[in-house]
Amino acid sequence: HRWPQGLRGNGGAYLRSGGTDRSMTDYEIFGYISSRGQPKHDEDVITDAVLDDIDMELVDQYVNQLRTARPRAGYLDEPREDVLTGLHICGHDGARGKPTLAGLLMFGKFPQEFLPQLMMTFVQYYGTTEEERTPRGERFLDNQRFEGPIPEMIDWAESHILGAMRKSSLIDGVFRRDVLEYPQEALREAIANAVAHRDYSSYVRGSYIQIRMYADRLEIQSPGGLFGNVTTENIEEEQSTRNARLMRMMEALH
Repeated sequence: HRWPQGLRGNGGAYLRSGGTDRSMTDYEIFGYISSRGQPKHDEDVITDAVLDDIDMELVDQYVNQLRTARPRAGYLDEPREDVLTGLHICGHDGARGKPTLAGLLMFGKFPQEFLPQLMMTFVQYYGTTEEERTPRGERFLDNQRFEGPIPEMIDWAESHILGAMRKSSLIDGVFRRDVLEYPQEALREAIANAVAHRDYSSYVRGSYIQIRMYADRLEIQSPGGLFGNVTTENIEEEQSTRNARLMRMMEALH
């Protein structure tokens, strides 16, 4: 087991691992403190971006879906700038008209202009390790990066990875159907979860989501690790949301 041991007399925080202690990194300390509350990094204002960097057609689709789901939500009929602020697509007070991180990632024309590493990459390896090579000496069969607003990234990644999967045929009576290497629904959910639950703090904003396909498995690595009370043992039962604002936007567009 590993758990923080707190401050020592000589200062610093330590992590207990097995029978030894080691100094916690700045990011481990930050992560431990963040997990005890509700982070709001997805509400950070992206100061270099402006309202024109938001695709208003995407915003209108989102607002129309909210109107359908919340017919009594009168605030959705207020002036556009007030709606954008109220939905946290843009900032408040002095930051009105400036997109938030969640707003830019969901509705930006090209979010990676301001947040270049908040994207996904996909590498398909030939074998079961990164070192195995094809008869022609190639280490991987495919290498792709996915950019754009989150809904577009998820659709693009899902479609591309489905195309890279091996497929088999199952005969059922007189019919034949293709069976994918991995279920499409599970693939999409895994990609969406990686985007929704990654750490968007400044500590790891320079890291991107990595999807790796080997001959025997598919791996998705999302910066930040598990959050809150979620562990590898209780991950199917426990729920803890790192990016509450972003999650609400994604769920409304699901």
